[in-house]
Amino acid sequence: CTYFARSSGAIGVHGKTFSDTVNSTIFGASLVSFVDPTDATQDLLISSYYFDVPDQQQKLSTSQVGLEWLLELQ
Repeated sequence: CTYFARSSGAIGVHGKTFSDTVNSTIFGASLVSFVDPTDATQDLLISSYYFDVPDQQQKLSTSQVGLEWLLELQ
């Protein structure tokens, strides 16, 4: 399965600001199968990945963030 997501706007799923004006840093990503809207610690994660510090990036005002996640089921 290939999952693709792209950011939109300046507010994340749990209401956190995600924009260049607050110096948002992209330090990793997660593939989530269930989002608990009231408690982010209860989200059900399928997989997560974190970038090494030199690979982390700032959110740019000129673009959105896209992510493609390949999941091989066995």
